[in-house]
Amino acid sequence: MPDLQCRAAFSGLFGLIWVGVEVWCGFDGPVHAGLFCVRKIVTAAIFADNNHKRKTPSGMTLPHNNQRKTKRYCKPFSCIGSSCWPRCFDRGRAKKLFYRLIAVFICLDILNVAEAAQRQVVLAATEYPPYYGEHLESKGFISEIISTAFQRVGYDVEVKFLPWKRAYGMAQAGDFDGVYTGWYRKNREQWFEFSDPLPANELGFYALRERNISYVVLNDLQPYKIGVVRGYVNPPEFEQARLNTIEVTEDRQNILSLSRGWIDLVLIDKFMGQYIINTEFPDSVNKFIWLDPPIKVENQYLMFSKKAKNFLKTSQDFNHGLKQLAQEGKIDAIITKHRSLWVTSKGK
Repeated sequence: MPDLQCRAAFSGLFGLIWVGVEVWCGFDGPVHAGLFCVRKIVTAAIFADNNHKRKTPSGMTLPHNNQRKTKRYCKPFSCIGSSCWPRCFDRGRAKKLFYRLIAVFICLDILNVAEAAQRQVVLAATEYPPYYGEHLESKGFISEIISTAFQRVGYDVEVKFLPWKRAYGMAQAGDFDGVYTGWYRKNREQWFEFSDPLPANELGFYALRERNISYVVLNDLQPYKIGVVRGYVNPPEFEQARLNTIEVTEDRQNILSLSRGWIDLVLIDKFMGQYIINTEFPDSVNKFIWLDPPIKVENQYLMFSKKAKNFLKTSQDFNHGLKQLAQEGKIDAIITKHRSLWVTSKGK
């Protein structure tokens, strides 16, 4: 009975310590299953029935039935560091097993932390509403698509919002795993691995509805004043047409100038123009009209830095998650959800 009490007490304490270590380390899945097996083996080794024959002080071996019985009873946890260790198990063997077990904990913890670190990506982005922005719902619909695709393949995502030039440069240097979004350009391939396409930019013109402006080719727009943003890379077709352009520092200024009749057209991304009109000029939504066709449709990409660790595997995993979302219709659902936040009934 004393041996059973001692073993039961130590086994219970061992189980509590084990559970605490598992919770602290955050083990799960296959790692947890492996640890469960290790636990069973170690428990069996330590707490195996010790009904072997004992030797008397004179060196003679006595059978089990003739072993001397002692009335040495243990308190529930008195086996730790007490004289009843020999009755429970071999103390030296137990210490070796204990130290080996601690070594296993440390190794598995390191592996678990390393694996978790490999399954996290840190991305850079800039303010580009409604596609993405630090203060938008879910940081914008492109951000939600990217984070959801990564989550499907077991990654955590952290996004840092910076000015575009800085975000691009730091990702190029490998300080971030990637940057979004960018258009494909051949010269960027030396620094970046491009993801599968994300929702595209439609570049074209907004005009005032009352002006009844239309076009078939860009040269049809020669008589009009067109607002553009200084520093933007415009489509080559637009630059080659040599139209009458007026530069400002941001897209909102162009929409304001258009609403007041100071210019005739605004060159802008369709969704961005719609977002600005609906959020900043809600009472004038019906004044504006989008001119079809767009002059350029450019796919957007998440660009993975080739200087980042495991960039190729990360890119492949992301593409796999993105494909799952597309097959399930989740991408269109995310876009629709976000558009409902800022498109009024008049502007649909």
